[in-house]
Amino acid sequence: MFEINYNKGIALFGSHVDYDRWKVAMSDEMNFKIFGELRYRLSGGGFLNRNRVSIPDLQHFNGNQTFYNFNYLNSFQLAPYYQYSTDARLYGTVNVEHHFNGFLTNKIPLFNRLKWHLVGGANAFYVNSDNNYVEAFAGLENIFKIIRVDVVAGYQTQAPTRVGVRVGFGGILGSAVFNN
Repeated sequence: MFEINYNKGIALFGSHVDYDRWKVAMSDEMNFKIFGELRYRLSGGGFLNRNRVSIPDLQHFNGNQTFYNFNYLNSFQLAPYYQYSTDARLYGTVNVEHHFNGFLTNKIPLFNRLKWHLVGGANAFYVNSDNNYVEAFAGLENIFKIIRVDVVAGYQTQAPTRVGVRVGFGGILGSAVFNN
């Protein structure tokens, strides 16, 4: 899937906005049969004009400070909500996850019987050397056919590494509904 967005802030009725923001994104799912499925989302964008940009008009990276997650390919599981919001001329994001669909866990007797599957990936965005974030995760999905549990490590330029656990939908329900 390919997306192109352009937003223009126009001062109407006494408002104080004047900006031009653009964004392009692409996402896809690649099925490798017995080796699993790779899903990714790449995006880039920025502000062409940022004369008057209000807080709601900034580029906000979808952070998550809750224990729960379901929008895996369009969010950052451990990032604070608005700490990295920006009006930069250019930024980029990457969200990648690989669902092994039993390729590795089918070799382990207990996991084989439970039909739990391994998932791993990384999420990152880059604005500049002071405003960037990378996280890597590994987890199990298909727990009771719908639950997914990830262990996530988030790396930031000027902060200590964060490690956390996120629970969400995976397996049948997650791939059908929530991975947009």
